[in-house]
Amino acid sequence: MTPRASGRRPVAPPNPFLGAWHITETEGWDTDALNLLGRARIHFANHQHGELKFVAIEAALDYRLEMRDGLPCVEFTWVGDDDGDPASGRGWAKLGPKGIDGMIYIH
Repeated sequence: MTPRASGRRPVAPPNPFLGAWHITETEGWDTDALNLLGRARIHFANHQHGELKFVAIEAALDYRLEMRDGLPCVEFTWVGDDDGDPASGRGWAKLGPKGIDGMIYIH
């Protein structure tokens, strides 16, 4: 017997991280430093790409959706520049009560 496919593609769940998120606090920088180049933000766009901007870092990012403890999370890598010098890193975020919470690592 040959298996048959119905012609329908599985529907991916909606991406709860789509859009721009304002980075409001970190352990390392105050608000003035975070917003040095304009509003500090991380942006998750379609097709698992996005942008990151905070302090003097401007970068492109790639991300993937995951699950942690039964909740949606996003893991990402980024590459760009820090005040004109090459910079890269990684990070993650999960949905929290006030938006998203996570970590951004600089390599």
